[in-house]
Amino acid sequence: MPERIDPIWPVIAALMAAAVLGAMSLATGFGLLKISTTVGNSATVMIFLLVVGPLVALATFLSPRIAIAATFAAFFAGPEETRAAIFFFGILVILGRIAVGRTPIAWSPPLWWAAAFASWSFVLIGYAVEPNLATKEVVLLFAGVVFACIVLAACRTMDDARWIAGVFVLVGAAITARAFTDLSQLKTTFQGASVEGRLAGDFGSPNQLGSFCAMATFVAAGLALGGRTVITRIGAALAMAVLLLGLTFSLSRGAWIGSIAGFVFLLLSLRQARRIALAIGLPMILIAWALGSFAAENTQIKVITQRVGALTFTSPYDARPAIWDEALREIRTRPWTGYGPGSFPVSSLRAGAETRSTYALHAHNIFLNVGAESGLPALAMLLGLIGALALAGRRALRGARERGDFRDAAFIAGVLAALVSVLGQAFVDYTLRNVVIYVALWGLIGILLVARRTASGQTRRHDRHRRDPLFGSEQAVRRSRPSG
Repeated sequence: MPERIDPIWPVIAALMAAAVLGAMSLATGFGLLKISTTVGNSATVMIFLLVVGPLVALATFLSPRIAIAATFAAFFAGPEETRAAIFFFGILVILGRIAVGRTPIAWSPPLWWAAAFASWSFVLIGYAVEPNLATKEVVLLFAGVVFACIVLAACRTMDDARWIAGVFVLVGAAITARAFTDLSQLKTTFQGASVEGRLAGDFGSPNQLGSFCAMATFVAAGLALGGRTVITRIGAALAMAVLLLGLTFSLSRGAWIGSIAGFVFLLLSLRQARRIALAIGLPMILIAWALGSFAAENTQIKVITQRVGALTFTSPYDARPAIWDEALREIRTRPWTGYGPGSFPVSSLRAGAETRSTYALHAHNIFLNVGAESGLPALAMLLGLIGALALAGRRALRGARERGDFRDAAFIAGVLAALVSVLGQAFVDYTLRNVVIYVALWGLIGILLVARRTASGQTRRHDRHRRDPLFGSEQAVRRSRPSG
């Protein structure tokens, strides 16, 4: 069903736009004043703010998906800029929708679980042992849910979803390529269980880089398999090669485990993925093995080989068992409220903790971490969200297959594989404190919900019969005009 158009919304939009423009003008003035006093040559920055900024804002009104692309581009600048981009471009998308008579935001049923989780986390700030950390965690959680809503609002069709996914892959490949300057610093100790100089790039740790690369790799795989044009498929394949290198040299065992889970899901979901893996994957493995044999003394290859061998090995430097025990102890101590969102670094060092000699930023497991910080109710909400997203993915995949659009099915499978990789890594690691990874995750959730909406019949493609060059079968896509 199409969205209801109400004539009162344009009036509200005009009033909100006036207030927002006034606030933006005031903030810009203070910002330029601060820049002029702290930066010696501020002309370039001022030109960017006064010229490029308004142009991007105008383009967002004309095409809301540009707001999502601009938010992804903010990954280059850092966490604070990414948060600001969500707020700024989110307001523009909301105003654009209101101006044409639509409701301010778009919603999807699975997001009720996320809203419940965020609301419960907000309540727990008062019970947190470290209120400042709890506040930051809750703000980040709300920003993620809002960003998913913005993606859902900005993408009216699957083509929009593909476009922003392509921007995400491009940004991810560029960020990964910028990290390759650290490759020469790799050094292994204790037979690969501990590695110094690992690839981290702009992230706080190599594990975070690995998590980000794993997500982007599977989205790129979905575009390479399901792209509508040859240029899209070739570009996605090239970006996937860069991202796979970043994933490999991050030497993150957790990210590798998550990637294996995502790869298995992709193979089980797509017959064409199995064909390509058989036709291309095996020769690539043989070539890599041969090159590794000839270059056995190469430092990078030697480190990777030892790191792979340490996948099932627990080193003296690995305190995960003690950290898991501490998380379980905290859950037993405070089963309903936990110690507060984001408070595990503090609670794990308190009197009675089993990790007082080991500083732990998180519980190295998403379920233990959420249970220890926010209690069993939050853990139930998290499981509910995961289940709802799984059902949404199943519905989206089935819808794409029913309408005969196997390109959409491949793209959706790639997005789902990216989410599976995050979940797979989350069993042994917790990288979601990083703002860029967290926002990227919710962006992919938003794309998945766009696909779910498409499967529900709110956005359908026109009928056409064509023979697909990759899948070798004639596709019939039903044409349907929205009723009313």
